[in-house]
Amino acid sequence: MIKAVLVNAEGVVVRLQKLPEQLRGAVRRAVEAETIALARHVKEFKLTWQQLKTRTGTLRRSIAAATLLTGPDAVLGAVGTNLVYAATHEYGGTTRAHVIEARRKKALAFAMGGKDVVVRRVMHPGSRMPERSFLRSSLAERADDIRAALERAVAQAVQA
Repeated sequence: MIKAVLVNAEGVVVRLQKLPEQLRGAVRRAVEAETIALARHVKEFKLTWQQLKTRTGTLRRSIAAATLLTGPDAVLGAVGTNLVYAATHEYGGTTRAHVIEARRKKALAFAMGGKDVVVRRVMHPGSRMPERSFLRSSLAERADDIRAALERAVAQAVQA
């Protein structure tokens, strides 16, 4: 027969009771940090150097990170944008035929077929945009780092 004696049983019970609270806090902090890191990766790497060349910077500036508590034991990190055209870049798609008119000037000027053209309006035939993922591909690239950060957070909370 093996006999075990638990020394400082009250302290052990208190530590075990605090563990879920410590664990939730550690995971929340890790999700917040990794969400911010993912948004930075999208802005500084994908939207500056790789997927999409910056013209105005509007898409890059629109990237936002948020951490949401979705329940007593759940936390969600989200990175995204509210720009309508971002989905076309992310998933690809087509644009409809539409009229382009001069708004700030009296005419549009462009080169076509080696000749300079000046007109008030032009009919754009629409276009097919290729998929140029900047959000999903960033998440895939950072998945191992995110997973490792969450594992470290859990391990540190359990050891504390």
